[in-house]
Amino acid sequence: MRRALAALAGAALIFVALMGSASAAPTGYCSKTRGLPGDKLVVRGQDGIAGESAILNFNTKAIGGNTVDGYGFWTIVGHIPRHAVPGTYAITVTFSPSATSASPCFFRVTRRR
Repeated sequence: MRRALAALAGAALIFVALMGSASAAPTGYCSKTRGLPGDKLVVRGQDGIAGESAILNFNTKAIGGNTVDGYGFWTIVGHIPRHAVPGTYAITVTFSPSATSASPCFFRVTRRR
């Protein structure tokens, strides 16, 4: 009986430890989802790991960066590349060193007026 109780208590401690360490994946949103090459884009989010680097990407090109604050929030300002051709592109944020990421929006580059 004691062995069974000890095993149950150990399993419960492991479960609590694993569940306590799990956190939500970072999420974010874009200030706009369409515009011209050179336009400013602001991406804000939450659930990052405090102190991590957050890099804003236009497809695979880094266009901005910042550090996650002590509460897990982040704001990154970037500019759409000046030579971007019209089309729809993925906007992502990658975090280092955790290697997590967020995909806050797709951005549609339009033709110059």
